[in-house]
Amino acid sequence: AVLNVKHASLRMIGLAQKVIIIDEVHAYDTYMTTIIELLLTWLRSIGSSVILLSATLPQSRRAALATAYGAPELATTMASYPALSIYSAGGQHRTSPAACSPDRRIGLHWLTHGEDEETEKACWLLQQVADGGCACWMANTVRKAQDIYRALLEIEAPGVDLTLLHAQFPLDDRQSREGSLRDSYGPHGIRPHRGIVVGTQVLEQSLDLDFDVMATDLAPIDLILQRAGRLHRHDRPRPTAHTQPQLWINLALTPDGPDLGVDVWVYAPFLLLQTWQTLSDRNELVLPADYRKLIDTVYDAANGSYRGPFVDAWRALYYAEAAAAQAAQNRLLPEPDAEWSIAAAAARLMFEESDSGAAWIAARTRLGDESIVVIPLEKHDHGTCARPGPIGPTVRVDQPPAREDELALLRRQLRIHHRDAVRYLREQLDDHPPLFKDSALLKNCSPLWLEGGEAHWYINGRAITLKLDPNLGLTITKEGGKRAGRSESWVQL
Repeated sequence: AVLNVKHASLRMIGLAQKVIIIDEVHAYDTYMTTIIELLLTWLRSIGSSVILLSATLPQSRRAALATAYGAPELATTMASYPALSIYSAGGQHRTSPAACSPDRRIGLHWLTHGEDEETEKACWLLQQVADGGCACWMANTVRKAQDIYRALLEIEAPGVDLTLLHAQFPLDDRQSREGSLRDSYGPHGIRPHRGIVVGTQVLEQSLDLDFDVMATDLAPIDLILQRAGRLHRHDRPRPTAHTQPQLWINLALTPDGPDLGVDVWVYAPFLLLQTWQTLSDRNELVLPADYRKLIDTVYDAANGSYRGPFVDAWRALYYAEAAAAQAAQNRLLPEPDAEWSIAAAAARLMFEESDSGAAWIAARTRLGDESIVVIPLEKHDHGTCARPGPIGPTVRVDQPPAREDELALLRRQLRIHHRDAVRYLREQLDDHPPLFKDSALLKNCSPLWLEGGEAHWYINGRAITLKLDPNLGLTITKEGGKRAGRSESWVQL
């Protein structure tokens, strides 16, 4: 609604006089937060109420959001946690509700496995559930989660229920897996005697899951605390070995210090290093008492004039966030003004609405590499195709689909970020069959044509294989057997 694109005013009208709920507001990066801040200013001006929800919001971010809505009274520091702040034309109200678990203690430990030690990680997980229990490993990238899960499958541990969840499963498969997880690890789930769940950031938010023990890749402190919230979350009997919640953080160490590996493509190195330094001398988390202290220790250093040992990483974060904020500002409408018409924005450069393009002219709600939404399909003879797996009825390629077929195909979508794969698929856009080209719902998607669940391409003289594995989800392998790196592996949520 606040991006300078066509029909922004219609979206604004749709939001007027409404109650807008923004959940997990801490999870937005600088680019997205810049957009949200202007949106809050507009929502206040058009009479809309806003509810912002977060369990791990830094004080500096909280102050910026309150000021953007025109509630500077709420921008002052609050030491209490949990906290509820209300602002309206009639005044303000602050309170600190009682915590459900006022003195929750979580043991904190460290692992030092490297990125190529997926077998060691799998063995560690199996040891944790040897005498019963439910364990979880939260990885920062899809590739690392797939590698750990593959190692677990190769070990062949009988009697252990294994589950993998990440964003590189087709939508319907992912939703099915989420439902199975809720049935097993949710508040009323029937838990396996021995269970292991491996996943990415999709596990840390929105899913009400509960594990006896957890390992996680190092992440920024607010996300570490989010992940810890999935430990002993529900009131239930625990196995003897897991009567107390224990969180293990994995970070490879070298003689020169922490080895962040590919995680630097996911999270700012400074936030990772500052989190490591903040937690390295602790053996326990006390929640909720530690929330404010830990989060503000990390983020105050990021926002202030830093002079510590990670100054190069801090400087890189500073310039990256300034660039991200400016990129968002370039694509935004002006702030609301009673003397100004929103239609006047049409006189300015109008951006193209896109959540997948990476060109300068694209107005996105999320900053990142170029991506493309694909629908994996097996192409049959006689002009028909079907999705891999239990396929049901086939669909004609040479004609627009019926409505029910459009919706069924959309439920198979997934988003690809791998740079070479995206470029290759975009080059095929003009050759899309009527099944996609003449469909209102599918025209912005690309078919991923598979044979036996695989696609083999040659890009820039190198072979690349995309495989839709029923156990692992989508994998991308480059020539020589190396798994695709940065762009494919850091996909989140």
